[in-house]
Amino acid sequence: MIMLFFVPRIIINLSLGSLYSNYLFEGIVFVVLSFVCLFFFIKYSSIIFRSIMFLSFIVLVIMGVLEIKFVINRTPDYNFIISGNARSYLEFYKPNDTIYFKDMKSKIDTFLIFGLDSDKTPHRKIFAFFHFLGHTETEYKGHTIKFKQLPNDHWHALEIADSKTNMYYRNFINIWKNPHDSTSKLQMGIKEFVSKEYSNCLGKEQLDTLIIDGVTITDYSIIESIETPNKWHYPENISVAYWSKKYGLIAYKYWNGDIWKRINLK
Repeated sequence: MIMLFFVPRIIINLSLGSLYSNYLFEGIVFVVLSFVCLFFFIKYSSIIFRSIMFLSFIVLVIMGVLEIKFVINRTPDYNFIISGNARSYLEFYKPNDTIYFKDMKSKIDTFLIFGLDSDKTPHRKIFAFFHFLGHTETEYKGHTIKFKQLPNDHWHALEIADSKTNMYYRNFINIWKNPHDSTSKLQMGIKEFVSKEYSNCLGKEQLDTLIIDGVTITDYSIIESIETPNKWHYPENISVAYWSKKYGLIAYKYWNGDIWKRINLK
């Protein structure tokens, strides 16, 4: 009986079909196997064997129907489309761009921009009916750009497993589309700062003018921290970031009032 459950899984793992075609094939196999169990249920007279076959028939029919139903009700690909405005944030920087920021004491922060990654979930589960056991809010399509502070980066994570070391760098720009939402979502990060989630565009657009590195900027937004203001904030943490539609990240401000401004805009 164990083989009745795992033979279709082995067949599908060897196939090269897409996610949903695998699920469809899986559902059909389960239904076919259920009728095989029904055949043995009718053919043999042993009460124990007939009971096992009948139970297997019921379980396989349910599994097959749920597999096929999952394919029929799948999320259309167009629900994963990220808005053009959100995607435009990926175009501010190219891999290996270096950006510099300076405070009033002439200290310099240097960041390397790299690593455009993309991902789409849901990831393949053993059987499609496991999708019915939970919610699908984690289903999304997304893109990220990473940053690394130079010369020493304190914001990455290390994972050591099976004698291998993996480096996980923080997201600079993160955009994604959950098919159950009407808008694309964005977040921005730098150093320990992580912004709120925004829809379609980062931050709240401002009407005044900034002068950064001798450049007059009128098209900027203020990006707020995901943290709620309170008296426990560390003064050395960033509270807000400033983003220009033309230049990208142009400044960031700490809770203690210190401001670091871009110095290589020109």
